[in-house]
Parts: sequence; structure tokens; C-alpha cells
Amino acid sequence: MAPKKSQPSPSEENNEDLLRFPDPIRALIAPLKFAATLLPSPSSVAKATLGPTFASYFPDELAPYYPLGNGENLLLNQAGLKWTNWNVSKNPLRGWRLPDSDWRSWARRIEGHDAKVWKHQGIAEAIRLSTKIYDVEKGLIAATACFWSQSSNSLLLNFGMISPTILDVAHLTGLPILGNPIHTLLEPPKVTFTLNTDMCYIDFAKKYQGKLGSPVDDKERTAFYLLWLCEFLFCVPGYKITKEYLPLALCMQDGQLMALAPYLLATLYKALFSFVDKKISGNCGGPFWLFQAWLYAYFPEARPPQPNTLKPVCHSYAEQLLTYNSHSKLTFTNHLTMFYNLPSQRPSNLYMPFQNFEFSSSRLRFLFTDPSDLHNEQVQEQNESWRHILTSRHVLVGCSISSAKLSSCSFETYCPNQWSRQFGLSQAIPYPYFHPTIHEEIGSRIHLKDPTQAESILTENTKLFQDFGPFFFKPASDYSAAFDHWWGLMTAIIFCKPLESCLNDTCIHIQGRISSPSKLKATAKIVPVAEPLVRDQRKGKDPMDATTQTNTPSVPKLMADSFAAAQTQAQRGATTRTPAETEVTAKKREEPSTAPALSTNLSEWDIPLSHLSLSLSLCASKYVSR
Repeated sequence: MAPKKSQPSPSEENNEDLLRFPDPIRALIAPLKFAATLLPSPSSVAKATLGPTFASYFPDELAPYYPLGNGENLLLNQAGLKWTNWNVSKNPLRGWRLPDSDWRSWARRIEGHDAKVWKHQGIAEAIRLSTKIYDVEKGLIAATACFWSQSSNSLLLNFGMISPTILDVAHLTGLPILGNPIHTLLEPPKVTFTLNTDMCYIDFAKKYQGKLGSPVDDKERTAFYLLWLCEFLFCVPGYKITKEYLPLALCMQDGQLMALAPYLLATLYKALFSFVDKKISGNCGGPFWLFQAWLYAYFPEARPPQPNTLKPVCHSYAEQLLTYNSHSKLTFTNHLTMFYNLPSQRPSNLYMPFQNFEFSSSRLRFLFTDPSDLHNEQVQEQNESWRHILTSRHVLVGCSISSAKLSSCSFETYCPNQWSRQFGLSQAIPYPYFHPTIHEEIGSRIHLKDPTQAESILTENTKLFQDFGPFFFKPASDYSAAFDHWWGLMTAIIFCKPLESCLNDTCIHIQGRISSPSKLKATAKIVPVAEPLVRDQRKGKDPMDATTQTNTPSVPKLMADSFAAAQTQAQRGATTRTPAETEVTAKKREEPSTAPALSTNLSEWDIPLSHLSLSLSLCASKYVSR
């Protein structure tokens, strides 16, 4: 199957590229070119890179804006955080809800009538998950929040950026990637009944739950879905029903297939933004249960020891992973130390933790099947799924009954080109996404006040999906030399404070100041990995000095100065290293890795051995580089 190519004119290409930058720097980067090519042959097994990307260098004009936004500073580098309320609260997240016996019995009742509908809608595993009790691991969530960038919706770690993706959400929960989009202009089907939503969860369930043995009508079904959405899936911060999700509940009771995976991910991004913006507040709502399951999947060293008991029967990855968090002995200090000390190289298999498909839905299994073994309708669904997984775009967040309530709705930016290795691709220097008409700074949150803004986002997304065409590649999580050089500069800025200083600033309200670095070792075992690159040794040192370490507003200026200095030493199109870096890196490339590599034996992927290539829908020539 030949790749779909598009050849924009030079003027069209320049105009569209420039529209995606903030106004202050568009004029500065006009001469920049963004080279991009497709793989030459459908049978090629060469490494592929997800675009849009910068081919060989990062423009220093963009340094103050990306990956840390203008004025952004990670919680890791901030001082004076107050942890008192977080530390003493038994349930430090208002959105983390625990099911009771009444909810379990109601779920069994609805399942008895709608089991086939649940399977069609792809919600059976997620509803089952809401009937289980899992403990929140507050130390893990708080520690990783210190590395979360609100601008890029990513964890900024020593090996690069990493974040939950739409594909991850589908793997963890079984929720569908495709379906009717969920957005502010969602029009529910007309019904003859009404629901009183001005009620707390307990009273709402008592009012609308049917009696045992009685038939389930549309009113009860809608009430069940609404409670599930508010309390267990999206985890609104209050303890009462909100009308925001009533249109979605009505669509679900009507049997419609809804694209829940992208919307749930956008809800998580919004929750993490608020969580970090409020300096780790337990009053934030949001699906932090999803974030905790994702952290366990991608960072097995963060999992508590699993008890030596009979493993329960699980129906989803989230259900299986959340069983780890029973009475974890790892503290906030353990987790912060572990994430700070993660090496600059990570085993490639850890970027794709769901590759065995053990708990994945059948919808995901066929995504990795050769299209020659699929029917035409399946091939179309396969391509459409990858379009939604791999397209950088804005995802609308918030549902409302009328346009008058659009002010409570916004969007979150989804940029999978920042996390190419999580799809089995090679990571290059990512190119940040901007909407062509809604001009905003990177990472800014704009509340929509006009229905035309929501329509503009939906229209632009449709256009981006059309720019995709299928081509073949062999999964191999890797990174380019240009990305390695760029991120090496970034880590010296992101990790501008020594670990001991970070712990003194963030843990002062928990245990007092820490006197010895020897007490900072985490108890979790780290997976064996290759020796870190030279850039690991620069963390907490240059280019920061004792004065700038505590000067939070200086971070964007420092980024610009650091990149300007670096670019004077590096020629465009080539990566320049010091002799020591070159020697270490060359030696590293020659030595076999001691870490488990990503398996290319497709029998381990539960795919026929004859399928030596995988078909994915990637960007057109403008957005994919080799």
C-alpha cells in the first residue's frame, strides 16, 4: 500500500508553519525550513519518525517557549511548597472515589440487561473497574507532578518527554478510540423524562436505582451512566452530580458509540494542569486513578511489591496494575529521588509496556495486523484509529447543553510527536502544535466563549486527519542524534537544582530538612539499564549558579541564553559534541545493551509470524520525517 503524499507549495508551507508560532517570534523564524520525507517503500523496515519535527536543530528563538512555556517552572525547582494538608489527609484527592455495595449491585443490575450494548460501546471493562477498590498512592502522584510540564502535557525526565497517550488510555481501560466525538456542541437525543441532578451521589443513586427484578428503563439507565461518568470515570471534584455530562449520558443510554478514550485523556491533562497550578492541591478532581495505573505501566520500578497471593482475574490493564498499590511503603522522597535519577537512556521495551496485548481489547489487537489480512471495512477502521492516535491537535474538554455555557469549556493540546518512542518510532526534536486561527501561547488554556471557536477546532482536526496516509514500518523505539543533543541541553536547564536542594524545598513541611544525601536512596529496584550519557553528570550543575537556582522567573531567559550559546558551536544540520561526549557516546553505541530490548519477534505480540511489517497511518510528507 503506497503512502499518501501531499506536496504543498513553498508559500503555503511557510504560511501554515508560521501560523503555528506565537506572534512575537513568527517573524524571527520565517527563514526556517522543516524538512520531512516519507519512507521510500511500503516494504521498508527502516526507522520512522513521527512529525512534525525539526530535522536537525532546534531554533534558539523558540527556546523560551518550548518545551517549558513562557514563565513556566517545574514544581521540582520551586521552593516553599506546603504539604501539610496533603500529608495528613486520609484521602488527598477529592476525585478519588471508592465504590460501595449499592453501586456494585446497581452495576450488576444494568449489566444483566445491557451486557451486549456495553461490549459494543467498549465500556464494559471501565465500568467493571469502577466496582473495585483501589488505594491512591499519594507519594507517587505528588512526586511525578513535580516533573509535569503544563505547556507540553508531559513528564520532563532525563531521557526525554513521556506522557499518557490515546493508545495508552485504550490499552488501560478498553475505552474506544473512535466513535461520536465528545465536545461542547454535543447534541443528545430527545427524551420524554427529566433527571434531578442537584443531588449528592448517594441520594442520586437511591432515587433512581430500580428495584431488584424490575425492568431497566431509559431513565434509570441514563441516571446510571451519569453517576458513573461523574463519580468514577471523570471524577468531578465535588461530591454531587453535574449537568455537564448529562448529554453524554443520554447518548450512551441511546446505545451510541462514543469516543471516550480521547476525551478521558484530555480530562486527565486538564486535571494535572489544575493539580500543578494549585501547587499539589487535594481539592482537585480528575481521573488520577488513570494516571496512577499509567505510571505503574511505564515505570515498573515505581510499583510496590506485589503480595504473594493468588492473582485475581483481571479484564483490563488498569485493573491489573492498580492491584499493586496495596499499602505501598515507598514515600514521596523515594519516588522523587527515583524519577530525578532516571538515566538518560531507557530500555526500549519500557516505552511499549502493552505489547503483549494480555488485557487489550480486540479493537486494539487488529491495529497491528497486516491490512492484507483484513476486510476493507477493517482496514478503514485501522487507518482511522491511527489517525486519531498519531495526529497532533487540540481536544475539546467539557460538555454543555447550550452554547451559553461554553465559558466553562476549553481544550487540551495532544502532541504525540513528543512521545514517538511510545508508538515504536524514533524520537526526533518535536515541533509544537498551534491551532491556525486560535492564537495562543504554548500550553495556554483558553475558555471557549463562542461556539465558532469549538467548530474551528473540530474543522481543523478533520483537516489534519485527512493529511494521513498508511505506510509500513518496524517498531523500534529509538531517538535521533539531534534529539539527544537537544535534550542534553534541556536537562541541564530542567534539572537546574541538585537533588538534595529539591528535597529540602519540597519535603520541609513533611520531615524537616534533609542533612545527608545518603538518606535519599529509593527502596525501589531500578531496572538494569545502560550507563547514562555525559549529560547525567551535569544535572544540578552548570549553567545554573547559586543565584539563578532560586530565581524562578529567570528560567525562560536561561533557556534562551543556553540555546544561543549552544547554537554558536553547532552547525545547522549537524550535532556537535565535546570530545568527551563523543567518546562516551561512540563507546555506548558499540557496546551491547544489558537491558532487555524491544522484542521484534511478532509471535510475542500475538500476531502471525508472516506479518513481518506493520501498517500504521502516519502523517503525510509534511508531518513525517525519517
